[in-house]
Amino acid sequence: LPVLINYIQHPQVVGPYNWDFYSLNLIMICAFFPLLIPIFRKLPGTYGILTLVFLVIPLTSGRLTSIPRYYLVVFPVYMILAWWSCRGSQQQQERKHTFIVASFAILLSLGMVMFTLGVYSLA
Repeated sequence: LPVLINYIQHPQVVGPYNWDFYSLNLIMICAFFPLLIPIFRKLPGTYGILTLVFLVIPLTSGRLTSIPRYYLVVFPVYMILAWWSCRGSQQQQERKHTFIVASFAILLSLGMVMFTLGVYSLA
């Protein structure tokens, strides 16, 4: 927690040799931690503990670089995302599906552009 507070209070400037994507790291942290609640409620407890461990361990390193890389392998998050997208009426399900596919397509295109430009990692 002190690392996260320090990271918010003292943001780093991105330069040509410092590819710390400050905002992307914070977005990933803010997006994944609230998902712990439905994971603990809807999935078996072992998935919740696994998710908690996978989310906390990168925060103990002292730096918050590469958070997206560590968080994208937390598979219970995708199970909750699938559960969420299957709820509601047919029209709501289609909207949720479109939102999910569009979000991942945007992230994929961002990653492809960064790779093409020679930026080989997200942090």
